[in-house]
Amino acid sequence: MKHIYYIWNMFLNYISFFVGFALIILLPVLISNSNLGVKLNRYFVAIIVVAGVQRFGYGLHDFGIIKPLLNPLNRMLTFAFFIPPIYLIFIENLLFKKTTIKKEITLFAIAAIIVLVTKLLHFSKVTNQILFFIYSTIYLGMTFYQTYKVYTNKKNTKELREYHIIKKWSLVMVFLFTTIYFSANITVYSYVEGTSGAVLNNFYIFTSLLWLSFVLYLLMHPINLYGEKVLYKKLNKSSLEEIQIWKTKTIITETFDLAIENKITSTLENIIFDIKTFETKLFTNFNEIPTLKEISIITGHPQSHLKYVFKYYSYYSFSEYQNVLKVKYSLQLIREGYLKTQTIDSLSVKCLFNSRITFFNNFKRLVGYSPTDFVLTISDK
Repeated sequence: MKHIYYIWNMFLNYISFFVGFALIILLPVLISNSNLGVKLNRYFVAIIVVAGVQRFGYGLHDFGIIKPLLNPLNRMLTFAFFIPPIYLIFIENLLFKKTTIKKEITLFAIAAIIVLVTKLLHFSKVTNQILFFIYSTIYLGMTFYQTYKVYTNKKNTKELREYHIIKKWSLVMVFLFTTIYFSANITVYSYVEGTSGAVLNNFYIFTSLLWLSFVLYLLMHPINLYGEKVLYKKLNKSSLEEIQIWKTKTIITETFDLAIENKITSTLENIIFDIKTFETKLFTNFNEIPTLKEISIITGHPQSHLKYVFKYYSYYSFSEYQNVLKVKYSLQLIREGYLKTQTIDSLSVKCLFNSRITFFNNFKRLVGYSPTDFVLTISDK
């Protein structure tokens, strides 16, 4: 039994180390996005730093690579009073765009006063535990209230769109805060003078699976990391060889499309990724133009959802997209050297165009070059 416990504990140690490393890797992404015009939620960065650096550091220490990191919580667990305000302000910044500097200073000043009082008055262990429980419960309640307030307010069309983008993300963070609330209170309850390092290490290890789920969620929903505009720029990466298809939404949603928008906004990036994955598979055996129904069956997304995405997030209607697929396939063949042995006429037939003229006109319109000029352009590189 002890052997199984040791293996499980070691497994969690590796998970905790991996999570710390992954969170640290996310920091440059967040900072670089702020340089591209995406508003940086500095409290999200603070959460990532606290969770990532400490886990990564403890992992290196457990592997015998470095000495223990200097951590205020190691000296005095009452510094944990600064953590709930960070989560609350993050949620408020996410839901309401920004909290006031005055409110932020007030919240952290209250935490500092509590820490100072507990230190000067030498509160007993039980008193500190009860105080932290009441304090963190108040913050958890405030987080629930702020989230509930946003979800129950009436919203106009623009607000509905923003609401659906952040809804699932905010719920994930509230769930994370709630779980950490219970874990932190158990940690404070388990604290014995002189054992803070071991207690914290157990806290990091036992919450490692929670943070692993958090990291996986971010990777599966990159819009939360990049922001909508940056994400679609990264999806497109437009160049001579690629045709820009996806864009940010620039027109107001028509009334009869609102019901669909409410259903798919939170999974929008998944739909686009699935369409791009479909394209890659299609080009391995390109012998017919797919219909909307066929794409729906293969990707698993309803036709109505695909129509919505092409209407509001694509530069092209679906019928135009079918021509885009033909031209994109021709670009792939050209890059593979097809025209070194074959003619443009045979290329147009292979890409399912009805005539050489139709192929030529579509290619030049979408790529900006004629097929011949494009071959010369890439051969000069």
